Amino acid sequence: MSTTNGTNTTYQDAGAFVESIQRTDRSSFAVDGDRIKVLRAAYALPALGSCLKVARDLHLFERWHEIGEDAVCSAEDLAHRVGCDEFLLRRILRHLVATNLISEPSPGSFQQSMFSKSLLKPVFGDWINYLYDATIPCFYRAPEFLAKTGYQNPTDPSDGIFQYTKGFKGNLFEYYNTHKEEGKVFNNMMGGVMAEQAGMLDIFPFERLDDGQPGDSTTALLVDVGGNVGHDINKFLSHHPEHAPRLVLQDRSDVISLAKCPSTVQMLDHDFFTPQPIKGARAYYLHGVIHDWADPPARTILGHLRDAMTLGYSKLLVHDHVLPDRDPHPQATAYDLTMMVKVSALERTEQMWVKLLGSVGFRVVKIWSSPLATQNYATTDPNRLLPPFSALIMALPYKHYLAIGATSGIGLAIATQLVQIGAKVTVVGRRQERLDEFVQTQGPEKADGVAFDISRLDDIPEFVKSVMTKSPDIDCIFFNAGVQKPYDVAEEFDLASFHDEVKVNFTSFVSLTHALLPYLKRNPGPTAFIFTGSNISIVPAATLPAYSASKVALNVFTLCLREQLRHSNTKVIEISPPPVQTELHDYMGEDAGRKLGMPLDTFTKQVFDGLLEGKDQIIIGSIGPADTFNEIVDKRRTTFTNLARMMRGGKD
Repeated sequence: MSTTNGTNTTYQDAGAFVESIQRTDRSSFAVDGDRIKVLRAAYALPALGSCLKVARDLHLFERWHEIGEDAVCSAEDLAHRVGCDEFLLRRILRHLVATNLISEPSPGSFQQSMFSKSLLKPVFGDWINYLYDATIPCFYRAPEFLAKTGYQNPTDPSDGIFQYTKGFKGNLFEYYNTHKEEGKVFNNMMGGVMAEQAGMLDIFPFERLDDGQPGDSTTALLVDVGGNVGHDINKFLSHHPEHAPRLVLQDRSDVISLAKCPSTVQMLDHDFFTPQPIKGARAYYLHGVIHDWADPPARTILGHLRDAMTLGYSKLLVHDHVLPDRDPHPQATAYDLTMMVKVSALERTEQMWVKLLGSVGFRVVKIWSSPLATQNYATTDPNRLLPPFSALIMALPYKHYLAIGATSGIGLAIATQLVQIGAKVTVVGRRQERLDEFVQTQGPEKADGVAFDISRLDDIPEFVKSVMTKSPDIDCIFFNAGVQKPYDVAEEFDLASFHDEVKVNFTSFVSLTHALLPYLKRNPGPTAFIFTGSNISIVPAATLPAYSASKVALNVFTLCLREQLRHSNTKVIEISPPPVQTELHDYMGEDAGRKLGMPLDTFTKQVFDGLLEGKDQIIIGSIGPADTFNEIVDKRRTTFTNLARMMRGGKD
């Protein structure tokens, strides 16, 4: 395939014609003469497709190649060899010459080009059949379909332009599964395309994937989901053959049966719309999969992978196109429209990818691309269309959160975000009207509400039993309830109120942890406690002695709990916020208190960034200089860890 630097000349002879289309820009329409040239070039395209299809059906280039690779032949000779009327063939050859796909060294004598010779390869020959038999008819019927459907964007993969054109009920892949010959052409074409594209390790750095485990480890290193016949797996093995036993290729059974991978590679018949059977792999890889699906089914695919991943270890790698926000290349928009007419799907911009992946709990860590990626596109400007490699890290693996103190402020913001990434949330609070509002807003299938005052310590065991009996799938406890009041302990102060604040902010959390931990231990999957602490636990505020003392105590409790649960399935996470603009500070006056600190949406985003990275201590902001504050935190954590190891006799 041709590149911008001309190092590969497979399509060099077709360049002049292709450039007449690709170089079309706004300036091309400045005068009538330029407009006419562009229209003439576009007019030639349907004729070219037809001529190539006829040549393919006649096996013209195969018979020509039998004479000699660079043979110069007459139309009469070629017509005799393929069984075609000479005048008809001459007309076809003439158009192929006009579009620079073959040459005419002398009048009436024709010679193949590098392009026409490439059509002898199954991938390119099948591409012509695929375009002519499956793609072009869909574009032809698209205006009719769009008119009949009121010009609505197609999103149903089983009832779109392809189905309208073919008279078929079911998605494209079901069609090819029942139309074997066409399916064979499709698989050959797609397999060849993947073979020609840049490999994963040409774009994504292996050191970001390598986990240091030996090649015979039972933990899968890479699961190639929807990986066709294994082209990407084989490219990976050409660099790292020692990892073959840790590689998994997944696709439909009819595709897997054609795979040509080493026997040590695990090959599985798998439908990616069903739960992922390989749990806890280092990476799950999707190459050209998600662009086949609109957002709702794409979320199903991604959700199953999210559920299989291990927090802080597994990664999702997506190898797909990313469209530019503006000034796209014509080939980019053509791919997007092809996705529309074939599978009611789309190519996505970076922001569309971020939104889609974020909706199921993923965060885009980085987008990689490589000059090799541009080799798939003749004379493509690499800044206008790249098939980049997006590396993504999974969100929290928990399915059902019990959010205590989540009807306002930080708790409500985080609970809302948890629902948005696909989790179910049961919120606990004292005010029934706020619980009802949360459930109504999020929907009863995604949210539930339980009224309870956590300061009623004696009632906590029965409360926990009731909640966990009703929802035994709860696997993460989010503690956020809290109150904050100033006290001048050098003067007369309300001692009962002081004790109540410590009870709500600390003692109740200990009692709830005591009651909930046995339920989490019985859960076979990953579970967690998430505590909302405060930066004040590191540097106390003199005017807030009860709040400071309760947060210091909570910080110490989470350190000890994390240490004692280090070998269990329960992770202990502490969030340490700065002042945040919520009603916690209403004692200062509602107007002043709710303007104090970091905006709530900024804080929430930073919390989820930390959660998605798998951190067990998420410190946001600082009291005083950040370097000094973080140094105190790090040294304290290190000293605590060393002391804990010493107290258990140096054992892990």
